[in-house]
Amino acid sequence: MAEAVLEELTGEELGPLTITAVAREVQRISHMESFVGPLPPPAVLERYQELYPDAARVIFESFEKQGDHRRELETYHLRSNVHRSFSGLAAGFVVTLAFLAAAVYLVMNGYEVAGVILGTVDLVALV
Repeated sequence: MAEAVLEELTGEELGPLTITAVAREVQRISHMESFVGPLPPPAVLERYQELYPDAARVIFESFEKQGDHRRELETYHLRSNVHRSFSGLAAGFVVTLAFLAAAVYLVMNGYEVAGVILGTVDLVALV
């Protein structure tokens, strides 16, 4: 690329040193602009505004809508995690009571060893 640029300028064949110098200059001249984040920098926002008068308003409204949407998703996620946690606790409590009831039933009907083992296993599992 540098060779083609310099040939256009001089119209002559270039040597290796000159090509390298032109390549360095072309690399030095090239410029790239980027930004990270939901909103563009003020200079870019002004250029958008020149092209489309309502650009800043549209960009800011989009940013606000996206923020609202993200907060709604986070709230839903947190609530579902809390619900799932309490559901697991409730299920564990029901299973524990069922095993304790079975242990009491076994002891009351003459199966003391089985009832004590079942009740002990149930209580140890809670810890």
